Amino acid sequence: MEMCKLHDMGASGPKFTWRGGIYHGGQRIYERLDRVIGNEDWKLLFPDSYVKVLTRVGFSDHHPIMVVLSNNSIDDRGKQFRFENAWMVDHKYEDRLKGFWKAGDDILSNLNRIKREAQDWKECTINHVQRTKKRLLARLSGIQESIQSRHDSRGLIRLEKKL
Repeated sequence: MEMCKLHDMGASGPKFTWRGGIYHGGQRIYERLDRVIGNEDWKLLFPDSYVKVLTRVGFSDHHPIMVVLSNNSIDDRGKQFRFENAWMVDHKYEDRLKGFWKAGDDILSNLNRIKREAQDWKECTINHVQRTKKRLLARLSGIQESIQSRHDSRGLIRLEKKL
């Protein structure tokens, strides 16, 4: 890496990116195998970039790694309204949509009403699932960090599998 003028970009999140099997005495091996490397030109091109080690999910022994190129994720204008394909999975949604449309109102009023109702519905359905997923991943992350730092963590391992 030194000959190629590459260096480890570092990372935030869990210290280790891989976990091995359980060995003698119930011990598990943890290592930082996965890394992001870059050179000075790359750092100059993406000065606000950072690397984050994400929460490992049960089917893998590796933590995923995410490279974020910029901190500018907040848009001052707010999010635009977008149709979500997931709405079509709910068979009741089409009937709800038809119920929002008022024949006597102009098209702009109807579209604004549909937008408000769709956003309310999204908050109760899709956003609820996303918030639940975020909470579970945060719990898993904390459990995984605790497991990596303790010798006897059988209870935490059971809890991790349960989640």
